[in-house]
Amino acid sequence: MTSIDRMQAVGAVPGGPTVYVPNNLNPRAIVGVLSLLGLTIPTTVSAGVAKDNLRASGHRFPVKEVDAALANANIPITDRFRLKMAMTDNGILAD
Repeated sequence: MTSIDRMQAVGAVPGGPTVYVPNNLNPRAIVGVLSLLGLTIPTTVSAGVAKDNLRASGHRFPVKEVDAALANANIPITDRFRLKMAMTDNGILAD
């Protein structure tokens, strides 16, 4: 068992909702996953999706809020890292 496999086993929440993270994390997909995680999506972020530019929304999700939502869902650790990296690249993850 590799380190990633062990991390995924620890990160999985039995009975938590399974959230699918698509391979192509464009702005629409990112917001879709955040919505499935139960996070409130501000209208400025929704407008940013329409323009394909989340950075212009000016909204940033706190890391603690995203981590809490991820902790309550059944998502592999690699998908968690990919989602947070995509959020950082799009300028919507606060430090």
